[in-house]
Amino acid sequence: GERKRVLVVDDVPQNRAMMLDLLQDAGFIVAAATNGLECLVLLDSFRPDLILMDVMMPVMDGNETTRRIRRMPGWGDIPIAAVTASASVEDERKSMDAGANAFLAKPVDHDLLLRTIGSLLSLKWITEPPAPAAPEVTGEAGMTVPPAGEIEKLWQLVQIGNMRKIREQAAYLQG
Repeated sequence: GERKRVLVVDDVPQNRAMMLDLLQDAGFIVAAATNGLECLVLLDSFRPDLILMDVMMPVMDGNETTRRIRRMPGWGDIPIAAVTASASVEDERKSMDAGANAFLAKPVDHDLLLRTIGSLLSLKWITEPPAPAAPEVTGEAGMTVPPAGEIEKLWQLVQIGNMRKIREQAAYLQG
């Protein structure tokens, strides 16, 4: 189906990076915020399908951010998973009372995270490995799919936004 958008809200750069890498590898479109206030600002521009919300953050914590999102028109039903190192029963109750749909303890178990996301977004995971691709595939218009290494080079240039090099690589591939 259509790729889902996930907003990761965490004040610790390493936690954000780990989540972003995992989610990108799983095929999600991701964005990040460093605190609750940034999360609120990003909602309308990024339009996430799900939010992974750290609970303990400066500026505005995750529970307060969740409460505010639940009161915002058009955002009351967005799935929010609270993610925290403070994983007591009381912490879970506070997050659920604030409006979280799920509660995950840090360090986050990747399988549990993906199962939780799948459940919250009603996803059907495809877990079998893809069929091996032929080294060269020709499309209807006589086009040849470039080798994976060349596509990877192009993707890396897209990630850093180097338009000049992207055009050069695309021209090379076209040739």
